[in-house]
Amino acid sequence: MTVRCDTKLNPLRGGTELHFAFYRDGRTVRGYNVSDTYRVWSSQQEDSGNYTCEVRTASDTVRKMSKKLSIQIQRAAVKPVITLSPNWNQFYWGDSVTLSCSVGSPEVYIYWYKGEQRMYWTQSKQYEITVTTTEMYKCSVDDKVYSPPVRLGVIDNGIPNRPVVTLSPPWGTVFENEMITMTCNTAKNAMYYYWKKDGVQMYGNFNEELQIRSSKIQDSGDYQCIAGNYLSSFVRLEVISKAHLILQAPPDVFEGDSFHLRCHRLQGYRDEAVTLFYKDNEQLESTNDILHIQNVSTAMSGMYKCKKHIEFDPRNDGWIWAETYISVQDHFTTPKIDNPPYPIQEGGDMTLTCSTRHNPLRENTNLKFAFYRNGRIVQDFSKDETYRSWEAQLEDSGNYTCEVRTASDTVRKNSNVISILIQELFPTPEIRTSSSSIQEGDEMTLRCHTALNSLRGGTELHFAFYRDGQTVKKFSISNTYRVPSAQLEDSGNYICEVRTASNTVRKNSKTFPVQIQELFTSPEIRVDPSVLVEEGKQVTLECVTNGKRSTSLLYTFYKDSQSVRSTSRKSNYVIGKAGEENSGSYQCSVQSWDGKVWKNSTHVDILVQSPISGVSITMDKGDFGQGESLRLNCSIEKGTSPVFLWLHNETVVDQNSKFYQLQDNGTVLYIQSPQSHHTGTYRCQVSNKLSASESSFVVEAFHFSQITEKPPLGSMHVIWPVLGVLLLMLLFVIILMFVKRRKFSLLFPSLHRQQNQQNSESISDKDRPRDDGRSANEGENGPDESDRNQHLYGNVSSQEEDDICYTYIDISKIQGPTNKKDEPSVVYSVIQHSGASTGSQATQEKDDSANIYQNFNAERH
Repeated sequence: MTVRCDTKLNPLRGGTELHFAFYRDGRTVRGYNVSDTYRVWSSQQEDSGNYTCEVRTASDTVRKMSKKLSIQIQRAAVKPVITLSPNWNQFYWGDSVTLSCSVGSPEVYIYWYKGEQRMYWTQSKQYEITVTTTEMYKCSVDDKVYSPPVRLGVIDNGIPNRPVVTLSPPWGTVFENEMITMTCNTAKNAMYYYWKKDGVQMYGNFNEELQIRSSKIQDSGDYQCIAGNYLSSFVRLEVISKAHLILQAPPDVFEGDSFHLRCHRLQGYRDEAVTLFYKDNEQLESTNDILHIQNVSTAMSGMYKCKKHIEFDPRNDGWIWAETYISVQDHFTTPKIDNPPYPIQEGGDMTLTCSTRHNPLRENTNLKFAFYRNGRIVQDFSKDETYRSWEAQLEDSGNYTCEVRTASDTVRKNSNVISILIQELFPTPEIRTSSSSIQEGDEMTLRCHTALNSLRGGTELHFAFYRDGQTVKKFSISNTYRVPSAQLEDSGNYICEVRTASNTVRKNSKTFPVQIQELFTSPEIRVDPSVLVEEGKQVTLECVTNGKRSTSLLYTFYKDSQSVRSTSRKSNYVIGKAGEENSGSYQCSVQSWDGKVWKNSTHVDILVQSPISGVSITMDKGDFGQGESLRLNCSIEKGTSPVFLWLHNETVVDQNSKFYQLQDNGTVLYIQSPQSHHTGTYRCQVSNKLSASESSFVVEAFHFSQITEKPPLGSMHVIWPVLGVLLLMLLFVIILMFVKRRKFSLLFPSLHRQQNQQNSESISDKDRPRDDGRSANEGENGPDESDRNQHLYGNVSSQEEDDICYTYIDISKIQGPTNKKDEPSVVYSVIQHSGASTGSQATQEKDDSANIYQNFNAERH
């Protein structure tokens, strides 16, 4: 399309320079320059519009606008486009492929060509062929408008590590005289490489790279490499000579990939920086020479164009178009899921397969499969292209689809939808009963009702029954559950379950409630007067129940699970004079006349008690010494459930006491090592659960006040030598103390006399008995209650001294009647200091002072 802006200069100003600009619908399509022509080399519908031109002087002192010129670009005949199924351009030998010629009008004739040879014409838009050779195919509408050619190539099948040819730069179309390098890529290095062009082997010294330094028209063709024994797929190279602009694209584009388009002008011309890109006449974006397209899909196949403004010479410029058809190839075909060839019965096997095919150029792509029912996933993505249900159930019915994706998840495709209907083997069972009201003792019969599919009439069914979730009848071929004599515990919510003998199909019925009507209430045993009975009294046991309807009832009484009265119509049992042998656990049972209903009462414990009598205390030994254990035994002649209580000097003996141990349920008081504080009166009190007015206990007193020290076991010929040695040692110590004290008194006579005087005063003031029989330490109210059982040691100095020796302490037994306030006598025996030594010995000892006491008896009466 060429538009000129026509004007004339005034002859008087013939040397004036004019500049021209062009506008479409008010927008600039070409800026000011000296050319009065606007040219569009390949007009498109979007070039339609209202055009104006503007002329101005070079100094911009004069501007003039033309009138509008309306231009309408007529739509050319739409070029048909060939699509392939499967959508790739290289196939294994013998593969089938369907070619579809896409045209706008349905009522046209389609002509098919292989190369330049017309094969046939038809109104059908599809053409199915078997690929055996590499050929070019195209279609035309009414033999006037032709589609872009499509090349179908043949490659070998079953090559595990097929070589791949790549281009650098990665364009399948180049200008003449441009350089291109082809590389044969293999998984591992090959011993040798060969190259083929259009199926013919090229000769020369080739390696893994084939370089064309200055491409020519004759370099166009299909290239393949041979690495070792493996032949690669082919790569198409087109060399263009008569064009100013080409749109470059990779030779193969696959879905999920990213690729680039390059709008490439011929060297030697200038262009503007902005390039416009279109797809199917819709503008994509304005950018530089490169258009980046990410993660493409087959829907992005189509006719791509680019548009550049090129200046051929100062007076000749314009927009130039270049186009190419991009066919985005499938990684794999659209998956297909087929209906099973036979009806699927409930409990039968159901197998679904998701079928797809790899693109030969992507044959090593890992695919993963998933299956869906009614839009919900039933098998997640895995390498398994099969979904199988070994025991199909009714809930497996639905609309199924499968989805296939690449391992990188860049490509996903969904299959068609198929509808699966699982045929029911038998309907859901239901429980039926012959009677709506069932009394205790009546027969109860439940039936599990269902019906087999007529096509599977030979299938064996098994039945089971449950009550409140617990099995009452295991699986068997009988559909009936029978209870000859129904009891209250047979009430509940019943469910029956039906399954096939192979256990492939299971179905449960709805809940069926059953309530057994009570014939009579559970009995209760009552005791008169009470469960605690005094020996010799009368006891009456009554078995009480409430019958729901008039019926004869029989009663039985038991003691400790043994019958004490046989079955009869009497509801009571009388014990005339209760004895201890009548104590025990009692129960009664009530049964219907026919014995079909039987109920037991709870247990009642009856205790017959006799009063306590014949209480006595015995000691396990007649004589005992210091350090030996002592056991006091409390026993009774008669009494039921006795409870024992020990008292020492009227104080209750505590089980947790550190001085005593209670053994054998309190009948034994054990003293491990009797000491002085154990002296006194011990009492044993015994009682039982009889009423307070009738309670009885007898106290037996036992008293001991002296614990004698026994000589150690052994023969006398061993004891006497030992005693002799001890006496000699004692004599030596006495002499040594005497000498030391004499020395001390000679060195410090005044201090010694003062100390003796203080000791003498202490003894006379504190320890001398008073006229009223009390010591000086006692107050007017007598001795302190806390010290009542403590011995008095007032005659012993409280000062710390080095040498004090006591021969023994004797706790003597008080004769006569015992009293808890009586206190024992204490006798002290000490060593007398009779003299002092003089001389040099007094200077050899330090700090050896000691108190010397006269022999005396301190007794309280």
